[in-house]
Formats: sequence, C-alpha cells, structure tokens
Amino acid sequence: MYVDTFSCDFQTADSLYTYCICWYFKCEILPRFIFVPCFLPGAELSCIIKNSNTNDPRIEWKKTRNNETTYVYFENNIQGDLKNRAEIQSQSSLVIFNASRTDTGTYRCEVAAVDDQKNLAEIIINLTVKVKPVTPQCRVPKSVPVGKSAVLHCQENEGYPSSVYRWYRNTDALPDDSKTSPKFVNSSFTLNTNTGTLVRLVATLA
Repeated sequence: MYVDTFSCDFQTADSLYTYCICWYFKCEILPRFIFVPCFLPGAELSCIIKNSNTNDPRIEWKKTRNNETTYVYFENNIQGDLKNRAEIQSQSSLVIFNASRTDTGTYRCEVAAVDDQKNLAEIIINLTVKVKPVTPQCRVPKSVPVGKSAVLHCQENEGYPSSVYRWYRNTDALPDDSKTSPKFVNSSFTLNTNTGTLVRLVATLA
C-alpha cells in the first residue's frame, strides 16, 4: 500500500513533498470527477490510496502552521476551524471550501492499513492560499521644509503573500536607489519595495 496524489507534483519520489494549487471563484472538475461548487473558492489536497489489501484503512490529516501541529481529520471527523469548511472525498483526499490565508500550511495525510505488508504511508503537501491585494493607501506629505527629507508611504495589508511595491514619477518607474539610474542621477532617494516607503533624502526648491 502507498499513497499518491493526482493534483500535485512530486519533487522527489522519496521526500513525498508536494505543492498544491488553489483556485479562486471558478468551477473546476477535480481529479476523479470530484466537483466543487462554483461559488466557493477552495483547494483539493489529494491523497490517493493505491494497491491496498485493507478494506477500511485509518485516515488522518494533520496541519502544521507556525510550528504548531493540529488534527484536521481524525476518527472520521473534520476537526478545528475546518469543521464546517472541509470534507473528505474519494476516501482520503481533503477538500477545503472557502479557503482563507489561515489555511496556508503544511498538511500531512497519514494512512494506516493493517492488512498490508507496508501498513503505514504518508504524503506531505505544502499549501499556500494566495489573496489578491487591494488598492494601496498612500500617504504623501503636503509640504516639506527645504533641506529636510520627505517620506512617502504606500501600503496595503490584505494581499498574501505580502505585496511588493513600485513608485512612479509620471510614467517612469523609480529604481530602488536613485544612484543606480542615469535617469534619476540628479535626484536623491531610496525605495523599499517590501514596505512601499519612498524616502527623498533632501528636499530642494527644484
């Protein structure tokens, strides 16, 4: 007996580490003809049992997030915050409905088959739920004294993974450091693309 997955690709045959795909606000026919309602975003974590002589193997799903491991499926019941948002399909695959960023984590499917020569198998799936960013909020000072630095902020907190920012002057994208671009050689600023903060080091009359 061993477990396999249809919706993810193995990195190596030994590590059993996989990467799954989330889909958003669309209807797809999943492996083995599983249907997910079109109005619910979700993700399928496939754990397919093959070549087993055990009629009723024990299935368990666990999730690790922020170094904390919890049961997702135990004793034939969905556990924790997925209790009303997930179900087991095709005997052992976990389908999460209405997926949110808190569902991001490492999931482990464990199968125990007492009548098989290899009576324990598992597969590990790394799930990342991506969230579309919203329009960022920008904060620009109304005035800056001559000779002082000007700090401009641009940020949003909804997107996952965290957003990367880019500032523009008219239609020209600003580099991370004005010294690296001949176009902005007469300017003096730095840009942090991770925080969206633009610092013009010295404000002039120009």
